[in-house]
Amino acid sequence: MEEIPPEGGLPFLEWYRDLYKTCVDCFEDFFEMFPFFEDYKKCLASMVNEGINSCNEEITNYLTSSGDISYEFFKSTLKRIGGVEKMMDKIDLQRSVVSKHFNSLESWGFSQN
Repeated sequence: MEEIPPEGGLPFLEWYRDLYKTCVDCFEDFFEMFPFFEDYKKCLASMVNEGINSCNEEITNYLTSSGDISYEFFKSTLKRIGGVEKMMDKIDLQRSVVSKHFNSLESWGFSQN
C-alpha cells in the first residue's frame, strides 16, 4: 500500500478502505498472544468497521452519482482516522508495557518458552 493516498476518485476511496483494514492487521498477533486485551480489539474493530462501511457507502455513491466525493466523507474520515490513531496508540502503549514485563521476567531467569 502506498504511503500517500491517490489524488482523488475511486483509487482515493479504495486507499482509505485499505488503510482501515491494515490498522487491524498490524495488531492481530498481539491480540492472539494476549486474549485479555479483547476489549481493545473489539473497540478497534468497531472503529475500523465503521470506517470501512463509510468508505463502501461513499464508493457506492461515487459510482452511482456524478463521481464526486462528498465533503462530509472527508470530514468524517479525518475524525475517524484520528480516533483509530488514538486507539492504536493506546494498544501500542499496552504492548510496550507487556513487552517490558516479559523482558524483566527474562532478566530474572524466567523464559517465555
